[in-house]
This record gives sequence, C-alpha cells and structure tokens, in this order.
Amino acid sequence: MIRIFTVYFEGKYTPKYVTNLYRGLKKYCKVPFEFVCLSDTNDIEADRIIPIYKTGDIKIHWHKLAFFSPLFGGQQPGDDIIIMDIDQVVVSDITDMINYPVKDDELYLLKDGGT
Repeated sequence: MIRIFTVYFEGKYTPKYVTNLYRGLKKYCKVPFEFVCLSDTNDIEADRIIPIYKTGDIKIHWHKLAFFSPLFGGQQPGDDIIIMDIDQVVVSDITDMINYPVKDDELYLLKDGGT
C-alpha cells in the first residue's frame, strides 16, 4: 500500500490547500494510495484524518516527525510512505513519481521542477 501523508494546522494555509492536493492526486495518480492528513481539524478532505493533539511546547509542525514511526497512520511492513507539503499543486500525471523505486531506509527529495 502507498500512503501519502501530509500535515495541516490552522495558520498560514487554509483547508482548501489540503483539498486541492488530495483532489489533484486522485485525478492524476493512476496507482491506488491512501491520503492521510495529520490535522488539528476535521474540516479537510482526506481518506483518513489523524488528530494532532497540542501538548507541551512542541511546535505543531514538528508533529510531522511521527510520519517516520513505522506504525504511524496504520503503516504495515512493506508499505511505501510519501510525505508531501500541502502547498504542492498536482497538475499532470504523477504516477511515475509515486512509483519511483526508493530503497528501504532511503529518503528521496524532489527539488522544484521535479529534479
């Protein structure tokens, strides 16, 4: 299973950013995936929303480190995990990027322009 994670919290962006990313992925990705959003609101569009609990002095955006926990968000051994910022805009077929062969325990970053 491919799981695409993002994080949303009230502030700089609006829930519309999450909706735009989700709908762009659904429209332009030809492989099945689950879109999971770590969020401080349920007022967003995603396959699954996981609540952010504001505790302690941790800045809310640092909660995205939970994505790297092997059991976070229903991850199973062998799942492929992709983390995307909500300000990404998907405007064409993204299937090759989603299917890019990343090795176990490897991180891969695409710079602006897809390189």
